[in-house]
Amino acid sequence: MTDIMEACRQVANAADTLAQAKFGVGEIAARKSLERAATFLGRAMRKHGRMP
Repeated sequence: MTDIMEACRQVANAADTLAQAKFGVGEIAARKSLERAATFLGRAMRKHGRMP
């Protein structure tokens, strides 16, 4: 269960970074980071039976 919480924190941090980088130099990297974090969250949720 703790890996789900960690994954949620990663998604939140990545979303914050993207919001701060919006239309700036780091926007593409921030989007990719958010995508990776969301993938990790999905994997953790499936592992614990929280997603189909």
